[in-house]
Amino acid sequence: MVQADLWWPTWQTLPWKRQALLIHQISRYFLSPLLAVDDTVRVNVTYFGQTFTTYDLLCGGEWLRFIPGARHVLLGAPTPLPTAWQALLGAATLSPQTAVDVSPMLVARKAVPSLEQVIGRIDLTTQRFSGDHFTYVPVKPAVLAALQQAGEQNWPATVSGQGVSLHRQSDHHYQVAIRQDWQRPGLIHGLHRYGFDLLTEHQYEYVMSGGLAQATPWGNTLPAPLPRYVPNRFGLTVPVARAGSELIAEEWGKSTALQPPLAAAQVAALSPWFRTPAPAFATSTYRKVAVIRLD
Repeated sequence: MVQADLWWPTWQTLPWKRQALLIHQISRYFLSPLLAVDDTVRVNVTYFGQTFTTYDLLCGGEWLRFIPGARHVLLGAPTPLPTAWQALLGAATLSPQTAVDVSPMLVARKAVPSLEQVIGRIDLTTQRFSGDHFTYVPVKPAVLAALQQAGEQNWPATVSGQGVSLHRQSDHHYQVAIRQDWQRPGLIHGLHRYGFDLLTEHQYEYVMSGGLAQATPWGNTLPAPLPRYVPNRFGLTVPVARAGSELIAEEWGKSTALQPPLAAAQVAALSPWFRTPAPAFATSTYRKVAVIRLD
C-alpha cells in the first residue's frame, strides 16, 4: 500500500481495480478483527458536476465511508469574515482558520446518539445477526423480543426493547444498538476497544465541508427553501434537523439542536466552523472514525 494513493488528488486518478485493492487492504489492517466487514459497495458521488469515487464498508452494523486525505487543506473561518458570510454566521463562535494535513480515514456515514453503542444488524426474516457476536450474545433475547414487537407493528423506523434499540436500516435489516449508561470516558473507551475514535475538530470540518473552504457543506449561501437533507462533496448526507450537538475529540461540540424552520440566529449552527460549549452528553451524538496512517 502506497500512502500517496490514499490522498487527494492521487486517489481520484487511480483505476477502480487499484482503489478496490486498497480498500480491501484497509479493511484488513485498519479495522478491528472483532468486527467483520459484511459488505463493501463502490460509490460515485456527483457534486456540482464533479464526480468522486469512494467505497462504503458495512462494519459492525454501521456504514463507514472512505475519505481520502488532503495536505494543507484550509479549515476554519477566515478573519475577518467576508461580507457575504457575515449575515450567515453573525456573531457565532467559530473555529479559527488554519491549514492542516488531514489523514485518510474511514468515517461513519451517520452520527448516532451518545447513549447508544451500535453492535451490528439483524435480518428481519431469518433473524441472522452480523456484527460483534461477543457483545450480542447477552442481549440476544432482548433483541429477538424487540424484533417480534417490530413485526407486529409492521416494521416501524425504531423499536425499543430491554436495554436495546433497533433502527430500520433497510427493507430487510434493523441496526442493533445497546443503550449504554455511560458518560464521555465510557464512550471513548468503547470506541478505542475496536480501534475507533471521535473525530477531531479538523477531521469533522474536513468531512462535513467536503474539504472545501466554505461556510456550509453545500456552499456559502443557503438554498431557499432549506431542504431536510443536503449532500456534500464526499456524498455524506448532512441533516438540517439535529437532535443535539455532535461530540468531537475536543471539549467543545459542533452544531446544536435544530428543528426547521430555522430562525436566522440558528443558521450558523449548520456551518462546520460553528463551535458550541461542552454539550450535554445525554442529548449529543457521535460519529466514529478510523484514521489510516502508514508511518
